[in-house]
Amino acid sequence: MRMVLISDLDGIWIKTNHKIFDEINKKLTGKVIENKELSKLKRLARIGRMSSFKMGYIIYQKNGFKNFIELRVNFRKLEIKNAKRIYKIVHGAKETLRKLKRKNIRIFILTDSPNESCYLKIILDKIGLLRYFDEVFTSHDLGMEKPSAFKCFTFLNDSYKVYFLGHDDDEIIGAKKFGFLTIGLKNKNADIYISKIEELSNIL
Repeated sequence: MRMVLISDLDGIWIKTNHKIFDEINKKLTGKVIENKELSKLKRLARIGRMSSFKMGYIIYQKNGFKNFIELRVNFRKLEIKNAKRIYKIVHGAKETLRKLKRKNIRIFILTDSPNESCYLKIILDKIGLLRYFDEVFTSHDLGMEKPSAFKCFTFLNDSYKVYFLGHDDDEIIGAKKFGFLTIGLKNKNADIYISKIEELSNIL
């Protein structure tokens, strides 16, 4: 039977260095940007209630900058330019992905993100991972976060053996409820446990 792997992104294939975002903001504005409403704004962007671009310029606007749209444009340019510093590929990830693709396993990324999938694809292409994924889905575009977002993929169960690869309890438990076999990276609540990403290619 054909196989599909639905996978989380951050903490599985990449690790994000959030400190670089502070560096970018300091370069653009001369200070580290803080906003008490940031969590609320990120939540709205993650479920598609506002664009991630708008989320960013609202933060600049609330910090008193009049050129907030220009700042947001420049922030995104610097994020893409510094993508390899911000988004570090996990050790062994590329070789594991190569092995999975040689087995003709379809790999879908499903990530809770305030970003549109088209923008995330630019980032993944910049760091050299996009070629390994058949499609990239974000909660922003789906309008819901995991585990609710799994309902968009239940149709795959009719034609594929579907696995979900993640590391958070709520996602793994949620994926099971939607009928997916689960693989947990350092999470024993899953059907299958792995301690490092390199073990994945021996399972699938």
